[in-house]
Amino acid sequence: MQNYPELIEQTMIEIETWRLEIQDLRRAAAEIKESKRITILNARNDAGKALYSNDQARDAQLVADLASDEMYQGIISQLDNKEYRKVVSEARLERLRGEFKLYLLDRQQEVAIVLSQSNII
Repeated sequence: MQNYPELIEQTMIEIETWRLEIQDLRRAAAEIKESKRITILNARNDAGKALYSNDQARDAQLVADLASDEMYQGIISQLDNKEYRKVVSEARLERLRGEFKLYLLDRQQEVAIVLSQSNII
C-alpha cells in the first residue's frame, strides 16, 4: 500500500507552491504590461501630440511591444509551464484521493468479511 495521506499532503503542498509561483509571475507580467501601457500613453511626437491617439492604436502598439519584450515573453512562457504543471498536480491529487477512497472501501470489506467469518464459528 502506498502512503496515501502523505502523498495527498505532498501533492497539496505542490499545488500551493505552483499557485504562489503563478501569482508572482502574473504580478510581474502585469507590471511590465502596465509600464509599457504608461509609456505608450505618454508617447508624443515632435509637436507634442499623442503618438497613439485612440484605444485601437494604443492596444496595437501594446501588443507589438509585449511581443518583442524578451523578459515579458519569458515570464509568459514560465507562467504557461507552471499553470500546466499545476493542472497535472491537481489531476494527480484527484487520482490519489480516489485511490485512497477505494483502498479504504477494500479494507472495510476485508474487515467485514473477517468479522462475519468469526461470527460463524
